[in-house]
Formats: sequence, structure tokens, C-alpha cells
Amino acid sequence: MYPSQERRHEAHFPKDAAPPAYEGKTIYDYLFGQPDFNPKLPAFNYLDTRITYGTFKEQCDQTVRALAALGVKRGDVVAVIMPSIPEVFYLVYALSRIGAAANMIDVRYPTNGFREQIELTHSTVLFAFDGVADKVAPLIEEGTIEKAVLVSPSRSVGPRSLLKNKAVRKAFFQGLGKKEPKPTFPHLVWDEFIAAGSDQEIAPVGFEANTPVVAVSTGGTTGTPKKVLLTNENFNSSVHLIRRMGFNFLQGHIWYDIMPPFIAYGLVNGLHLPLCVGMEVVIVPDPNAIEVEKELLKYRPNHVTGTAGHWEDVINSPIVQNEDLSFLITPICGGDSVNAKLEKSINVFFDAHGLDAKLRVGYGLTECGGATSVFPDKRWVSVQSVGFPFPDSAVAAFK
Repeated sequence: MYPSQERRHEAHFPKDAAPPAYEGKTIYDYLFGQPDFNPKLPAFNYLDTRITYGTFKEQCDQTVRALAALGVKRGDVVAVIMPSIPEVFYLVYALSRIGAAANMIDVRYPTNGFREQIELTHSTVLFAFDGVADKVAPLIEEGTIEKAVLVSPSRSVGPRSLLKNKAVRKAFFQGLGKKEPKPTFPHLVWDEFIAAGSDQEIAPVGFEANTPVVAVSTGGTTGTPKKVLLTNENFNSSVHLIRRMGFNFLQGHIWYDIMPPFIAYGLVNGLHLPLCVGMEVVIVPDPNAIEVEKELLKYRPNHVTGTAGHWEDVINSPIVQNEDLSFLITPICGGDSVNAKLEKSINVFFDAHGLDAKLRVGYGLTECGGATSVFPDKRWVSVQSVGFPFPDSAVAAFK
């Protein structure tokens, strides 16, 4: 028998902890059809600019119209080279609504890496942030990409918010008053793309099972990185199963998502989950431009997804040594291993700083949409354990 086949751990999970109706829906329909959906609540905190759920939905609907005007249709795969900015999320949810998929590509790749990822999925339409314009130019000039839309990370940031974020401004916007040369290859900027679809009708597209939503790359920890297709069912069932475990996830909580959108961990567990609950998601466009410990004190999130390295930075930082961190409910660690000594040190630090919590180390794989096991409650946390398997899941170890 598989070690988890009897699933005795599920006796710890509360009954009816998640809305049951998740099947037969796109990620767009599942998110915006939540029974307690509140358009007035903030969905995103993007560099101190808040975007409500109502605005989020409006932007997704505008993106659906613009995609239709651009000629994107059911079954198409669109290349996406973007960091965590609001437009990438508008795009992913809009593509799901029309039955198309986003080929999520790591922004750090060189031109050849972009080309390989694009040719693998036969993408001819590209959405990219303008910071990689020089690297995508050869792809357009050679005809690999037929249509391109560029977006600036500063588009969704209010002027006052932009002024507050010096580190991010330096990394992404090259400082006030400085502009990169405008790309010379044929392209649309995001606002032109949206304007082109203003008169477009949104044709109803029925749900089809096993329709890909995104193509993401594996981490390559056990071999060469592979491209994996994730469906609406992958996204929605993962959210449903995590909520069934009984986490203290509430509408209005703050979720800090440091993981990028081109990996399953960042897109499914770090974004779709908190949005379906109705949380405010703090999104980080450039993890290298921030210090996690400062961000925790600034935003005071209730839930944080990160790696062991992020938590190690927190406990070693002098600026948090005398701070009360009791606002943290669920500190999550995934995406990499964590050794026993560090895990114990993190939990000792939490206890000394007012946290009624322990580090929740999880395990998962891209093919399952990210996480597959974790402890939902600190009472069961055991050092060097990756927790309980998700409900209705079996986990096995093979020699």
C-alpha cells in the first residue's frame, strides 16, 4: 500500500471548509464566481497602489476584448515574458476565459532561451515587459513572433506610489526622467492593445475539460527542466483542496507573494489561492530589488510564501530583532529544501517574536500545479516533515 493510501490524516481536516463548486469552470469563472466575491475589496497591492477586485475584473474583461481584436482564439498559446505586474494576471485570467493558454517564460532567459520556449509551444503572439525589448527584438525581426505587445511595469503604478519605492524604481524604471530608447520593431504598447478591443463583443466560450491555461517550466531539480501544461482543473482543484485542509485563510487577509508568475508555485499557490479566498495580494515585480524583512514590517502580511533563503534573511536581519511579528499567521516555505538546523532556528525566532506559528514546509511538483503536501495547522508541524498530503491524494516514496 502507498504510505498515504489510507489517508488517516484527513480526520484532522474540517468538513465543508471550502466552497464545493469548483469543477467545470475556468479559473476566471471560479475566481470571479466565488460566493462571497466583493468587488470593493483590494485584490492587489502593487508598489503601494491598490487595485480592487472590481477593477481587476474590469481589466480582465477589457483584455478579453483586446485579445479577440488581436486575433487570439481558443486553442492558441500566447508567449508571456513578464514579472509579477498586474497586466500579467489580467492576461492569464483573460486567456482562460477564451480557452487559450499563456506560455509563461522566465524573464531572465537570453534571446536563445526565449526562442526555444516560444518554438516549443508554437507561439506567434508575444506579451512582454519593456525591459526585455532588446532581447525579443531578434525574434520579431526573424519572424518567430508575428505580433508583439509591450507593457511597462510602471503602467499600473500611481505617481505617488512610484516615488515611495526607490529600490524598485531603480531596478525597473531606471530612475525618474530616464527612458530607454523606444523599440524600433513593430509592436503595440499595452494601452494601444486595450484600445483596439474597445468595440469588440465578448463572445461566450463554453468550458471544455482539460483545456490548458498555462505552460510553465519545471525547476530541473531531478533532471533537465521540462515544459508542463496546467489546466483549469489543476488550478481550481489545488485551491479547493488546500482550503479543505482548514487553513486560517480569511477574506481581507494580506498575502505576500514573492514567487514569480512563471513557476507553478507562484501562479497557482501564491496567486490563484489567495485571490479565490478574497485576500489582498502584495505582488513583487523584482525580488532582487527588495529586502524581505523590510517588506514584512511595511505590509504586515498574514500569509507569506517564500523559500528557505527568504526566511533565513529575515531571522538574520538586525532590523527585525526587536519587532513584534505576531501579524504572521502562515509562514510558508517551499520551492527548495530547508535543513533541520535552519528550520529549528526559524521556529525559535518566531517564538521569540510573538508569532503563534511555525514554519510550514511544503512539498510539490509543477505537474500537480505546485504544492501537494503541507501542514495546515502549527499543532502538527514536525521538523523536516513536508506535512499532510492534500485531501484525496496519495503520496509514495520510492527507492
